[in-house]
Amino acid sequence: MREKLDMPLKPAGVLVPLMQRADGLSVLLTQRASHLKHHAGQVSFPGGSMEDHDEDVRAAALRETHEEVG
Repeated sequence: MREKLDMPLKPAGVLVPLMQRADGLSVLLTQRASHLKHHAGQVSFPGGSMEDHDEDVRAAALRETHEEVG
């Protein structure tokens, strides 16, 4: 698969947040902005690419989730 990509892969992390509600568990999803270059308007798990200051992909997933949904 990597041979077919025209750009190098960048490490990223996503979070699958489970929310406890009165009627059971729910999964938290986000909707990507409609103006984005890639995957505009798609529903996704919160997360994203690692930045230089992220310790690992777990840290990236937590940081991105905080940025996206607080």
